[in-house]
Amino acid sequence: MVWPEDFFEIDLSKVRVPRIDPNFQRTYHGYTREEVEGWIRNLKEIQRLCRERGYTAKDFQRMRHSLDPKEQALWKTYYELYESPQKPHWVKVSWERDHYEVENGAHRILLAKQMGLKHMPAHVAAPDVATLQRLRAEGERVAAGEYPKRTTTPVWERTPQQRRPVERER
Repeated sequence: MVWPEDFFEIDLSKVRVPRIDPNFQRTYHGYTREEVEGWIRNLKEIQRLCRERGYTAKDFQRMRHSLDPKEQALWKTYYELYESPQKPHWVKVSWERDHYEVENGAHRILLAKQMGLKHMPAHVAAPDVATLQRLRAEGERVAAGEYPKRTTTPVWERTPQQRRPVERER
């Protein structure tokens, strides 16, 4: 049976983090703890800017060309968490009765919870459309308008004709 999937902010209080060392130094994919902490600090700042200053996706996209390394880091984090067409980069969870099970991104979720975040974007699978819609609504309530407002259609929702090749930085 194929479960319906969607991408939205999830309530981190409903995520069970698998058993991983809370003092890990490297992820399974080879990222250092410092790298992951940097991403979560940037996510926290992205959420603050959206909440307090009303930033949208366009604001973060403009940061790509900024000369300020901090703004470029915010754009890169925003891109990886909200716009990247490469699903391996997404936090991925599935709904199991009363909680989310982590399929990808356990270290990011662990640090996000440790650093006080209440929500974060994730690719979510649920057993049916009604459950998926309920989870999206719950996530949006927790986010309370903090996440970036869409101004364009995200890559994962575009038709093949709308998709353009993604420019990758090296």
